[in-house]
Amino acid sequence: VDKSEIHEHPLALLAEETKKLLKRDSSIFMPILSKRHPQATIVSASLLHKLYGNKLKPFSDGAEHLTEDVASVFPAADSLEQYIISLITSTCEEETAAVYCRKLMPYQIESISGTLVLRWINSQLGRILSWVERAIQQE
Repeated sequence: VDKSEIHEHPLALLAEETKKLLKRDSSIFMPILSKRHPQATIVSASLLHKLYGNKLKPFSDGAEHLTEDVASVFPAADSLEQYIISLITSTCEEETAAVYCRKLMPYQIESISGTLVLRWINSQLGRILSWVERAIQQE
């Protein structure tokens, strides 16, 4: 990835590259590895989910406002997580997949981003109220 051409947060790029890696991994290596270990795809996907989650957690814990970085990282992380879940569910039976998916520590993108959006809306509302008050005082 040429960083001079792309102006995304490194965690967004990491999520995209991890997703590409998993796609290549599942199409090239996993069919061979699955002959030796039937759960190779699940192990690989779960490990990458955990490793990316370890990098994402400090960022998401520190996200207090809706910024451009948050707007690029959260969708990429959510897309990666959804791909990992779909990979696990496509690899094994529904009940087994549910067990493995419950073992994943979710990134909780929806709840964190929901909180950030509410904060942003409240701050915008505060600005609008102050503009209205100033307009009323001027008249």
